[in-house]
Amino acid sequence: MNFIFIIYFSFFSINSFSGPEHDHGEGAFSDEVMTPKQFKINDLQFQNLNIQSKKVETLELSDSFEMLAFTELLPNKQITISPKFSGKILDINVKVGQKIKKGKRLVTLKPITIANKNIQLSSPIDGLVLRQFAKIGDVLNPGDIILEIADTSKILIRGVAYETPEIEKIKVGQKVEVHLDIFPNKVLAGVISRINPLIDPENRTFSVYALITSPFKNIRPGLQGLMEVFITKSKPVLVIPKKALLGSFGSYFVFTINGNEVEKKEVNIGVKKRHHVEILSGLKSNERVITNGNYQLQFLGVQEINSHDHEKHNHEDHEKHNHEDHEKHNHEDHEKHNHEDHEKHNHEDHEKQKK
Repeated sequence: MNFIFIIYFSFFSINSFSGPEHDHGEGAFSDEVMTPKQFKINDLQFQNLNIQSKKVETLELSDSFEMLAFTELLPNKQITISPKFSGKILDINVKVGQKIKKGKRLVTLKPITIANKNIQLSSPIDGLVLRQFAKIGDVLNPGDIILEIADTSKILIRGVAYETPEIEKIKVGQKVEVHLDIFPNKVLAGVISRINPLIDPENRTFSVYALITSPFKNIRPGLQGLMEVFITKSKPVLVIPKKALLGSFGSYFVFTINGNEVEKKEVNIGVKKRHHVEILSGLKSNERVITNGNYQLQFLGVQEINSHDHEKHNHEDHEKHNHEDHEKHNHEDHEKHNHEDHEKHNHEDHEKQKK
């Protein structure tokens, strides 16, 4: 029996920790296991599954449309540094990626004429050094580019998506949120400033442009990420964390928890955002939904949920039975041994006295 229990417990533990970090918002195989509507989990199962939960709450949400995002500079916010005369570069005082202030010395040049002093070129704006096209020792002609500088306090986000009916819902002035890959935990806010009315004939995509006021002032062009365009006005709705939602193909459910009591509830959903899902029916405010361990719970059938307690109970009974039998056996052997020794000892003394 001990051997059977060890095998079961190992199987349970492995399954309990399989894939807790997956995006389990939509379990593709959730309908294949007959998980009971209501059941209890014991403390060991609670710990092995690392059960975590969040309250159902009310938040302001609006319907949104997601697009690929790429950073671009405003055309009038980038400049190049070039000499107006022929000269040799003696010094470059900045590096690519460096933030600079207006008036900072950038380059020192020696004009290629007799009796002329060295000339210093300074930055006409606050900005970021984007590119360097020349190096110390190079001889330049008038108009040759040495550096490219840009004001990155405001940038453009180009949103790209495939042809879709959602085009008609996007308007100038709508709010957007941008999530760049390089800043995974930061959100950039802005508004739609321009919509390209033409569809790209090669890949059937369309583009929109959002103006972002950057709080970092060092966002370079060419970065990528995702942009959410909010196409309806926000309103207070009942929401849950997206990772609490299970199911697929329009059939969704969650697990609620109260103490050790778990209940599987079907839900109807509305707007989906990056981290939250609107709940139209099936849940009430302040109920707690399981956000971690729910993926594993959907694959545990009735027998698996109950059998662990049964195995534990049998194991404890077995251990108790063995312990009691052992104690009883030792006690009986001890009594019998003492009694036989005592009888033998008395008999030998009696025979010795007779002699």
